[in-house]
Amino acid sequence: MRAQYSASYLSKVLHGHRRLLPSVARALDDALEANGELEHLAREQEVSRREPLRPMQLPAVAGGFVGREDYLHELDAALIAQTRPGAAMVTLVEGGFWVGKTALALQWASRVHHRFPGGCLFADLRGLAPGHAADPSVVLDAFLQALGLGPQAQRGTIDERAARYRSVLAEQPALVVLDNVASYEQVRPLLPGAGSAVVLTSREHQPALLLRTGGLRIDLPPLSTEDALTLLRQRVGEARVAAEPDAAQAVVRHCGRLPMAVLIAGEHIQQRHHGSLRSLAEALATESRRLDLFTSADPTMNIRAVIDLSYLALPPRERRVFRLAGISPAPAISPESAAALTGLDVDTAQASLTVLRHAHLLEDAPGERLRMSDLLHAYARYRGIVDEPTVEVERAHGRVLALVYRHRMERREHDGSRLVRPSLDHRGHRRHHAADLPR
Repeated sequence: MRAQYSASYLSKVLHGHRRLLPSVARALDDALEANGELEHLAREQEVSRREPLRPMQLPAVAGGFVGREDYLHELDAALIAQTRPGAAMVTLVEGGFWVGKTALALQWASRVHHRFPGGCLFADLRGLAPGHAADPSVVLDAFLQALGLGPQAQRGTIDERAARYRSVLAEQPALVVLDNVASYEQVRPLLPGAGSAVVLTSREHQPALLLRTGGLRIDLPPLSTEDALTLLRQRVGEARVAAEPDAAQAVVRHCGRLPMAVLIAGEHIQQRHHGSLRSLAEALATESRRLDLFTSADPTMNIRAVIDLSYLALPPRERRVFRLAGISPAPAISPESAAALTGLDVDTAQASLTVLRHAHLLEDAPGERLRMSDLLHAYARYRGIVDEPTVEVERAHGRVLALVYRHRMERREHDGSRLVRPSLDHRGHRRHHAADLPR
């Protein structure tokens, strides 16, 4: 034969008893003038014969992880209970900035990764980063490469490559952690099939993702006060917290019981930027200085840069509602008070508050109201000063005072008490107090 191989040898290759070596394929290709088709087939067979790799892409678990046992158990239970045919276990961890979403996902993944023969895949999808959200096509190709598939597997449409990805994980189920998710469309090609598990994190509510996947949602709150104090003890020492218990409580409260904020506050003590917990608590109590304690050249540690991601992702109306809420002295806000601040009707104000709640820029408070943490209130106040014209701030104050006056009139009519008109400050401006604002 022109290829110089015997008919017997070629018969064994044809029936799968011998490998189609690239050198044989090249010779046959030249003899048959097949324009590289046989050589291409040989390379594909070599790729398909490779044993799949077991990637372990999880970043290191952050130090100082405390509490969250209930949520770890909830994830364990979801994995055990996953019985839907053809579906992966999907859990979405939602929560605000610095609340510890990624830490929870990685802590759980580090505890259960041995259950997944396909290993662990991890990607930061940078969901809120303006113009920098991860391209799912690029992430998918990186996952295929990590699983041991060569360049041939990365050809075709994104749906064709996603099908190859699911096929590999059907044989070798994996644990996939997708951090900072933007939307269901972003993660759709990255979701594996039956046997695997996916943990996603997001700063925004993701109803489409939950609807399409039937996944479990964990709305992660700040740490409990005791857990936040435990974290502070780990950072500054048991003796310091025991010596100034009231100051320690004030520090973690002003930090919103957010793990990262508590760690940064503890670092201030360790580096002696503040000599005692009391002096640190006093600095944090001053709203105009509060954000300065969390400023850093590292954008992930700079609170303004971190909250900017959520604020700048809001529609214009919700940005305005948020920053005007920052100039209000009341710790909680209702649709009625939001309407007074902004000049919107109550229904529109309520819709805007819902958007802010879904962005985790407001949290639930007693009495069907919402509130901002101390850190968010300081940021909203800063944004109000920077972004809101002075005349609009004055009009917002005037609308709130009118609402306060109306409520006082209603109380007077109800209990017969004497009406006290809003007082004026030394500049002739009307005063109002947090206690006067409608709840």
